[in-house]
Amino acid sequence: MNEKDKQIQEIINSLSKKLGQSPQTITENAKNGDIQKLLSNMDGKQAEKVKNILNDREKAEKLLSSPQAQALIKKLTGEK
Repeated sequence: MNEKDKQIQEIINSLSKKLGQSPQTITENAKNGDIQKLLSNMDGKQAEKVKNILNDREKAEKLLSSPQAQALIKKLTGEK
C-alpha cells in the first residue's frame, strides 16, 4: 500500500468512527453514489454543510479537484 492509499484508508477509518458505519459500508456507499446513506448518520449541521457544498457547483468542483479527492475517487473506482 503506497502513501496515498494509506491516507485514503485513514480518511475512511476516520469517517467510519465519526459516522458509526463500517469502512466497508462507507466505501460501498461512496462507490454506489449513495450520498444519503453516507449523510444519514452525520450530525445535522455537518450533513447540511456537505449538502450545501454538493449543491454549489463551484464549491463541489473545487473540492473534487483537490489531490486528496482525486486519489479517493481513483481508489473507489479501482483506477491506479
